[in-house]
Amino acid sequence: MNVAAQRTQAVDDSIKNIKKIIGNGDATRQSLAEVLAALNQLAGRTELWSASEFAPARRQ
Repeated sequence: MNVAAQRTQAVDDSIKNIKKIIGNGDATRQSLAEVLAALNQLAGRTELWSASEFAPARRQ
């Protein structure tokens, strides 16, 4: 599986997990903390986010 496909799968899995965390109820501090942890875990997978594909924004 190439990096783009791995990234897509990881993002899809994270979205499913986040939806499960939030559920049908209101967001709570605890659920938002869990969402933040899930997003940090995804962002921490540096192999999915190469600088060549995601260059920093240029300042104007």
